[in-house]
Amino acid sequence: MSRQRVVWFIVSIAIFLTFSVLGYVISIEQNHENLAEQVSINTPISQVAKTLGVSVKNLANELKVKDEIDKKKSIAFYGIDKEEFTYAVEHILSHKPVVFKQFIMLGLSVFGALFLLFWGKGKDCKALHYNRLPYYIVLLITIWASFWFGKSPSPMEGIVKLFKAHAGLYPDVAAKTIGPTILLILFVVVVNKLICGWACPFGALQELFNSIPALRRYKLKIPFWISNTIRGGIFFAFIMILFGVVGDLHGVTIYHYVNPFNLFDFKFEYVSIGITVVLSLAFGLIIYRPFCHFVCPMGFVSWIFEQVSIFKVRIDKDKCLECGECVMACPSNACKAILEEKKIKPDCYSCARCLSSCPVDAIKYGLKIKKNNKGV
Repeated sequence: MSRQRVVWFIVSIAIFLTFSVLGYVISIEQNHENLAEQVSINTPISQVAKTLGVSVKNLANELKVKDEIDKKKSIAFYGIDKEEFTYAVEHILSHKPVVFKQFIMLGLSVFGALFLLFWGKGKDCKALHYNRLPYYIVLLITIWASFWFGKSPSPMEGIVKLFKAHAGLYPDVAAKTIGPTILLILFVVVVNKLICGWACPFGALQELFNSIPALRRYKLKIPFWISNTIRGGIFFAFIMILFGVVGDLHGVTIYHYVNPFNLFDFKFEYVSIGITVVLSLAFGLIIYRPFCHFVCPMGFVSWIFEQVSIFKVRIDKDKCLECGECVMACPSNACKAILEEKKIKPDCYSCARCLSSCPVDAIKYGLKIKKNNKGV
C-alpha cells in the first residue's frame, strides 16, 4: 500500500469508530423506560397509542380490530386478551429505531465510500486493486450488528415507514419522513446504492451466499426488466392497499408478510416470512440478491434516485477495449448497461467487482469523466 492509501485507510477506520462511539453515547442518553410496562389491556386506546408512538389506526391494525374504534375505550373492551396485547405491543416496539445500530450502518457506508473513492485502488500492483477482504469484513460486521440489535432499523423499514406515516399510521408524519428516509435517499444520490450494498444486513447475507466460489459456474442473470417489473408491481400493490385504494384494507402493509429482516430477531410472525428468507438465500446462491431485485421497496425507490447519483461506477470509453471483462465480473446487469451507456441502468450495489476486473484501468468509481475523454 502507498502512503496515501494507508492514510485514507486509517481515516476510514477512524470515521467508522467515531460514528460507532457517537451512536453509543447518544443511545445511552436516551430514555430507556420500558414502554410495555406503562400500558395494559385496561388502558384507554388513545393512551396506549400515544405511549407507543403510533396512531390509533395503526394500533387497531396490530390488534386486528375491525370495528370502529372508540379512543376512550380500553383494549379489553374489544375482546383482546393479555397475550394478544403483549404480542402486538412487542411487534410495535420492535420497529423502534436503534440509534447505535443506525450510526454503525452510517459509519460502514462512509467506510465503503472512502474505500471505493480513495484507498481501494492501488497504482503499482493491479492484484491489490479493490481487494475483496475489506468488503467482506464490512458485510460480516453488518450482519453481526443486526443479530445483536435485531431487525430494526433496516433500509427497507425506513422506506415503508415513510408511506405508513402518510397513510395515517403514525401521529407525527414529519418525524417518520424527515430524518432516516431523507438520509437514505441523500446517500443514494451522493454515493449510489452504497447503503444497500455495504450496510443492509439481509443484503449482506445474500451477497455472501452469492459469493460462494464453488457455485460460480451456476450463476444466473435475470433480465432487469423482468425483476424490476415484479418489484415495481409489488411496490404499487403496497401503495394501493396501504392507502385503502384496493379493498377495505387501509393500513395493511404487505411487506410485513415477507419481511426477511425478522430473521435478525428470530421472530417469524407469519409462515410467509420464513418462506421468504429460505427462498431468498436459496436462490441467492445462483441469482444475485434476489430479494433486493424482486421485492425490496428500498431497492426500488433507491434505484429511481440511483440514476442521478453523483459518485458511481464510470467507464472511460477512450481507454475501454470493450473486452467484456467487467460485464462478466458484474454479478448483475448493471455494468453491461453502463458500458452500453444506457440512460436507465439496473441497480448497482457498489460491490467493486468490475473495478478490479478491467485490464486497462478504464473503470473508476467517482465523478463523471470529462467530456474530452469521451467517457460515460
